[in-house]
Amino acid sequence: SAGHLLRFKTADSNCDNKLLRQALSLAIDRQLLVDTLWEGYASVPNGYNYPEFGQYYIEDYPTYEYNVEKAKDLLAQSGYDGAVISYQLIPGYYAMGAEAAEAIVDMWKQVGINAQVEYVEAIKPATITDMANWSNGLRFSDPLGGLWALWGEGTAVQKDLWTAPERFNELGNLIMTEADVAKRNEYYAEMMAIWDDEIPGTILYCPDMIWAVRNGLEWDYAPGKGVNFRADHLRVVG
Repeated sequence: SAGHLLRFKTADSNCDNKLLRQALSLAIDRQLLVDTLWEGYASVPNGYNYPEFGQYYIEDYPTYEYNVEKAKDLLAQSGYDGAVISYQLIPGYYAMGAEAAEAIVDMWKQVGINAQVEYVEAIKPATITDMANWSNGLRFSDPLGGLWALWGEGTAVQKDLWTAPERFNELGNLIMTEADVAKRNEYYAEMMAIWDDEIPGTILYCPDMIWAVRNGLEWDYAPGKGVNFRADHLRVVG
């Protein structure tokens, strides 16, 4: 599973206010993007939280909210001065990336946020000025394989874009050593809540994974970053 998302530079940028970042997220009509750009071949997740987690998937965690009035209220509280926010992306790098960016910038205009798409040749955390798009694939099908692996302690995100609260990193380390499912899920729910409140990033949608297998082959697809063609996943039949 992979989520297409935005990552923000949370200090020394036009996105350095948490209330503004929350407003940016609330003003995105994700379902409209799924229905129009992706023709339904994508979904809006309930947090950084995927069914591929199995017993660690938290079904009742809230999904992303679209709320224009709440976004306007938070924007007013943030003291946003109308500065133009740069939305960086590499053209053609992510499917529907440019189309989504142009649509999102227009959605933000409806609540009073000025942003513009900036096409660049390359993106690294250290080169992001305000925000950039990103695709977060799971390294493996577990909470540690996504939010912790890509946003946790020692990552480039924490080095260059976001000073994470101490509790966020504490929870990640607790999850690494906890075997009890209920406790692990409790820790992860709190970890997601911190990420959603601090909002160094926000997921837009998760495109569907689509494949075809010819007659005479059976393939048991295993979700994750890799595509597995080992003998226990791929078989010749008939």
